[in-house]
Amino acid sequence: MGKNQHTPTSNEQYLQALIENSNELIQVLNPDGSFQYISPSVERLLGYTPAEVLNMVTFEFVHPDDLAKARWAFQRVVRKSPYGASRTLRIRHKNGQWRLFEGTARNLLDNPLVKGIVVNARDITEQTRAKQAIAASEKRLRLMVENLPAGAVHVDGHGIFINKTAEEITGYRREELPTLDVWFEKLYGERKEEIQTLYEKRKQAGFPNPRTVPIIRKDGQIRQVRFIVYAYEHGEVWLVSDVTESMQAESQLIASLQEKEVLLKEIHHRVKNNLQVIYSLLSLQAGYFSDKSVLEALRDSQHRIRSMALVHEKLYQSQDLAHINPAEYIRSLVTQLFNSYQNMATLVRFESDVDKSVMLNIDQAIPCGLIINELVTNSLKYAFSTAQHNGEGKITVAMKQQNDGQVILSVADNGTGLPEQIDFETATSLGLQLVNMLTLQLEGQLSVSRQGGTTVTVVFQVEE
Repeated sequence: MGKNQHTPTSNEQYLQALIENSNELIQVLNPDGSFQYISPSVERLLGYTPAEVLNMVTFEFVHPDDLAKARWAFQRVVRKSPYGASRTLRIRHKNGQWRLFEGTARNLLDNPLVKGIVVNARDITEQTRAKQAIAASEKRLRLMVENLPAGAVHVDGHGIFINKTAEEITGYRREELPTLDVWFEKLYGERKEEIQTLYEKRKQAGFPNPRTVPIIRKDGQIRQVRFIVYAYEHGEVWLVSDVTESMQAESQLIASLQEKEVLLKEIHHRVKNNLQVIYSLLSLQAGYFSDKSVLEALRDSQHRIRSMALVHEKLYQSQDLAHINPAEYIRSLVTQLFNSYQNMATLVRFESDVDKSVMLNIDQAIPCGLIINELVTNSLKYAFSTAQHNGEGKITVAMKQQNDGQVILSVADNGTGLPEQIDFETATSLGLQLVNMLTLQLEGQLSVSRQGGTTVTVVFQVEE
């Protein structure tokens, strides 16, 4: 015997077990609606025992507002409608609540084993409430979508709903774009499959980022549309905006900025060349003098001009035309100064300790360069002698930026030290006067230490 076959006795027990544990309510009714039989599941579904129900008529459990259609459907079955009858009715629970049941009735009065109207019913209360809640949520969502100031598309399965702003963006009425397939076909034309594939990939990834894609409007215009997609349990909401004009404006702005960058680079290049011409003129002028003090003054002026020209050269070579990284600039500047004082090359070495994170704009880079130029030149001229510093001299230029945005610039040497009688604030030499003036220009503070040589420190606030 197969595993699904049963003896007559076991068949009855098997069917009885199925009926008792079924989630459906099985009834056998007489033509007047009274009960011949009701399954034990009535107690679980409606709170009544079978004994309580068998003495009643089925219509006693029906909601008054549903009673007329219940009687009409039942009489239709009694009159042997070939299709039976299916209805959804509100049925009273023993606790007084109304439960929603979906039932199907068939006339088996002529069947000698049944001789009654068989009704199969199931409780769909929770299912219906869930559907109603979803429908209410969808309605609220559509209402929200409709009234959004931005373009919006609500995707529910393969159907879509677009608001008025989205109609204006696409040029189509919402009735003309009822499904996703139609949306892709009308707005992307030959690119339909490509865009559908892109959509599916982004959907699987959870729509990570906004995306701008060109669409074809109903009037044939190509518009750049930005999509921001929010997925939820029952669908998606797309926020769409036409960014064509803003992208065109951005492109024009980028082109304008690139043009200005080229122009600014050319300006820096020409300023550097003009300063180089002045440097060369001073060099030619020096050829007409033999007085050492005059030649020294001309050379100092050349160094100052070269320090300014070097700033423009570094800006010209940089990707950032507004700021300069002082690390490479300081190294180049001091190296040029050492080359000018070749007699000191064997006596003094140069060390640099500059934060690579420091960035100076041109208004601060030039004063800093001139300050370094004056202080390093002064050290090379006066701080070292062959007898005292035979290869052990050192000049250190450091620049550090603090967390509060302050920059500390220091120029130190281990030479003979600045004489006590020289006061930076009242110094008569042009170089030291320049250092004071340039510190004021930086709105900084200057200090001098004479311990182990000379250290001049300038503290100023970096400009954004």
